[in-house]
Amino acid sequence: TSLSPIEVELACKKLKNGRASGPDEIPNELLRYAGQAYYSAYAVMINKSFETNTYIDSIGQATITPLQKPGKPKGPLKSLRPLTLSNGVRKVLSLVTLFRIGHKIDRYTGPWQ
Repeated sequence: TSLSPIEVELACKKLKNGRASGPDEIPNELLRYAGQAYYSAYAVMINKSFETNTYIDSIGQATITPLQKPGKPKGPLKSLRPLTLSNGVRKVLSLVTLFRIGHKIDRYTGPWQ
C-alpha cells in the first residue's frame, strides 16, 4: 500500500530532538515540526519512487565514523565500532517501515532487541 502523510507525520513525531543529523544537515526538529505540506510531499515523493522504481540519492547517504568501544584499548580496529549518521529522510522511511512490520517482528525477537 502507498505511504500516507499520516504515517510520515507519525514517524517524524517519533524523531528525537538534539540528535546528530546526517550529511544533509537537516535536524530532526525541522522534520518533527514541518507540517502537513511536508508530510504530504514526502509521501508523494516516496510513493512515486516506488511506482517508477527510481532511487532517491538522499535516502542512501550517510556519514560513517569509527567510535571507540567503551572499556576497550585505544588503537586496534577491533576496539572500534561504526557509527552511522543517516539523513532525516532515511530515518523517517525506516520508522514508517518499522511501524508497518513491527508487530510481525515482535513475534521473533525478545524485549532486548
